[in-house]
Amino acid sequence: MTRLYSIFIFIILFFLQVSFLGNIRILYVVPNLLLIALVYFAFQRDIKEVLLYAMIFGFFLDLITSYFFGFNLIFF
Repeated sequence: MTRLYSIFIFIILFFLQVSFLGNIRILYVVPNLLLIALVYFAFQRDIKEVLLYAMIFGFFLDLITSYFFGFNLIFF
C-alpha cells in the first residue's frame, strides 16, 4: 500500500512540475518538486526503491522537457 501511495504522490508531483511549476520562477530558479520528494523518500524508504523512482521519473522528464535527452536521468 505504501508503494502505491508513493507512486501516486510522484505522479501528482510530476504533473505539477511539468504543467504548472514550469511557469513559476523565484529569482530565475524553477522549483523541482520531484527532486525534493526523492530526497524525502530517500530518508524514509529503501535506497533501491528510491533509485528506481529516480530513474523512471528522470526518464519521463526527459521525454517531456526540451533539455538534452538523458540530462534529467543523470541529474536524478
